[in-house]
Amino acid sequence: VPAAVTLDECWQMVETAEETGRHCVMLENCCYGRTEMMVLNMVRQGLLGELIHGEAGYLHELREDRELLGPNQEVNWRLEHMIHRDGNLYPTHGLGPVAQCMNINRGDQFDYLVSMSSVSRGLNVHYASRFGAKHPLATRKYKLGDVNTTMIRTKLGRTITVGHDTQLPRPYTRINMVQGTLGIVQGYPDQIALESNAHGHSWEPIDKFQSKYEHPLWKKLIKEAQGKGHGGMDFMEIHRLIECLITGTEPDMDVYDAAAWSVISELTERSVARNSRPVDVPDFTRGRWKTWQNAATSAAANRGVADVLGRCLIWVCPRFTGTPHPITGRPRFRTAIPSPAGHRRASTVASPREPPPAPACDDAP
Repeated sequence: VPAAVTLDECWQMVETAEETGRHCVMLENCCYGRTEMMVLNMVRQGLLGELIHGEAGYLHELREDRELLGPNQEVNWRLEHMIHRDGNLYPTHGLGPVAQCMNINRGDQFDYLVSMSSVSRGLNVHYASRFGAKHPLATRKYKLGDVNTTMIRTKLGRTITVGHDTQLPRPYTRINMVQGTLGIVQGYPDQIALESNAHGHSWEPIDKFQSKYEHPLWKKLIKEAQGKGHGGMDFMEIHRLIECLITGTEPDMDVYDAAAWSVISELTERSVARNSRPVDVPDFTRGRWKTWQNAATSAAANRGVADVLGRCLIWVCPRFTGTPHPITGRPRFRTAIPSPAGHRRASTVASPREPPPAPACDDAP
């Protein structure tokens, strides 16, 4: 993750899926975490009221990670990105679950964002301590700010903050916060505050709500998921993908989700490079987000998926259909109807909020 690094790559995913009639599924495992799915269930059942705000992030100290340096101090792929890019390089882990709670692409959509990065110091200090102050890794320039903060506003006026913090000492968190008119849930540690309890002034452990709001998928598969990767979320995402393929139902996440969540990365770079000016988020659905609904509320929802997960399942769009293969009887899949010619150019016209492109430079993203 992300599924694509640039805006053009995001459009390539969408257009290829539409032109070939094939699903393109982003396996964002954090959407299948036990707490994330329980919070999704809470949102679906109205416990938090109307959602207003969310906070997410990838705050994970990575200075000793093997994806930065090889065994002979060679620069690996992740450090290459830190050297040449400045923005939120890893938005989807935290953003995906919040986007699902907020109906993104299914009744709401990202509208525009503003992003700001701090100065970069963490890697220089770390490598000076590890290899010496004159070592090339200690003296070189790292473009990525130590902390990046992004604010996203949706078409319905909701707000989301997304953080990226991987170069300084800190405990791990993805924040996992959603806030509504009746309450707030926050992760790390998992806790909840409701209007119905002391007017929301006091935090409570979320565990006391688990028996009522545990997601049906976790209730059904908790024994199989225990001990699997990342607390069981890896098992859940693979299980759901295979289940959708076998039953002929559309996947929980589609190509439009992959594009919307992933494009945030390059758009944050654009905003940072332009002194944190707003940048519009392109509409990969080309307006269809206004009519697409989730299976929990849509009368056209696929009954097979609803029977498996109940009314609080992860977002599933009824726009995809599966029809049996005429010989094998197994499901075939097609994606959304291809859009009119020229739709991509029309959707990527410079935003009125964006100033002219910054002057070219050798280390531009």
